[in-house]
Amino acid sequence: MAWQIFQAIERNCRADKWGGVGYGSYVDVARPGLAPEDRMETFFIAETLKYLFLVFEDGPQGEEWLNAHVFNTEAHLFPRIPGYTPVTVSAVQPATPPPPPVSEPQQPEHSGKGKGKRAKHSFVSQLTPHHLLPELPPMDFKKASEYEYLDGVFQEKGDDAAWSQLTMRQRLALHEQNMNLQEPREQRNKCLAGTKGSFAQFPPTMLKTVMQWVREDTPFAWIRWADGDGFNSEKGTPMGQRLKDSVKKWETAGDHFFIAVGTHWLCSGGLKNIWNNLLGDVNSLFPTLVFLETFYLTMGDPADGHADMHRRNGVLGWIIESRGRHVAVVGPDFAKGLKFLNYTDFIEIGRSVEGDSSNVDKIQSEVRRVSESTSRGVLFVVIAGSLSKVLITEAFSTFASKDTFIDVGSAMDGYAGIKSKNFINIDFYCKQTRTWQPPDGLVREWMKPGVCPRL
Repeated sequence: MAWQIFQAIERNCRADKWGGVGYGSYVDVARPGLAPEDRMETFFIAETLKYLFLVFEDGPQGEEWLNAHVFNTEAHLFPRIPGYTPVTVSAVQPATPPPPPVSEPQQPEHSGKGKGKRAKHSFVSQLTPHHLLPELPPMDFKKASEYEYLDGVFQEKGDDAAWSQLTMRQRLALHEQNMNLQEPREQRNKCLAGTKGSFAQFPPTMLKTVMQWVREDTPFAWIRWADGDGFNSEKGTPMGQRLKDSVKKWETAGDHFFIAVGTHWLCSGGLKNIWNNLLGDVNSLFPTLVFLETFYLTMGDPADGHADMHRRNGVLGWIIESRGRHVAVVGPDFAKGLKFLNYTDFIEIGRSVEGDSSNVDKIQSEVRRVSESTSRGVLFVVIAGSLSKVLITEAFSTFASKDTFIDVGSAMDGYAGIKSKNFINIDFYCKQTRTWQPPDGLVREWMKPGVCPRL
């Protein structure tokens, strides 16, 4: 087995075949065809290779040498203290496991609040009934107690049928409950104080599930809602009314329909009032909907400052995962030059489309045409401001439930050389794309031709 491990490391982790040096690690060992990460852990030489060497160090001299030394968990070598009788390698016998303790179920514990504190409870059976969880499957205490909540992430242990039976909205609702046990949401995010609706962060386990959906052609919709959308919904225009009407469809749009809210803008009293008015009687209109305390769906692009963290969590980004999918872009003319999207269809929107409700119908008919042109699910990348919310909600709720919709907003602008936001630095994009190594080893032309000629 050890020799097979060494051979697998040599075969998959050597960076020289990707133009690098050393050995890189993988975020998902089940997908070894991708390029390893562009870094080598220090413990690879200090621990991994040292223990592999010791596995094959045999013979009387080797055993005598091993018995005279001790290794700590990081493979640091210490000589045994003279006078102590060493335990020989051959004397080490497997310990008989003690019988499992018999104890009565205990009530949920909460060890405090704030970062780094741990809240333990029995996950389902011991939770107070919650209005967002109308039909929770039964789970006995033994199974339930195998879950614990730590730093905003569910750690799943063992094989459980109950967890797999939960809908995404039920999982998010449980996640919200546990986050609030850990720390009240007004302390976790001050902008949510006095804000209507249920909010939860999107944990890596669920983000990985969504990336799997991208890879496996499972339909879902990702909508971003921010300050500009609130302002546009207040305008007395047909488009503003259509935007309000689309909000009312969120609850019934399905379990795979996500609304990511850039919550920082909710710190503004005026914008908070717009949001609260928009949601109305939230418990009756949105009894199961949980809004996400995030904004952009992870793309896996060079400008993502959290790319390394996402990779360590097994999240490569939807651009990487969408390879081989039928991609259709709905956006302005400048997006035509974004070759890394590898789109099959392009639906162009006009400059003044946001204020023109009739133009929305024309674009929607094009979306329908592309959706019905194939039996496979189409991945629609939508770059259309507030129009995205109307297009995605209406299409996903009716004729395009087999498709995937991702509202990307201004996330593509920098690659097209468009400085639409103050934080977009075109020079940074140009330099970053020249040195960035994608996790799948596939070279992509990230920048629109002509944007970075001087570099």
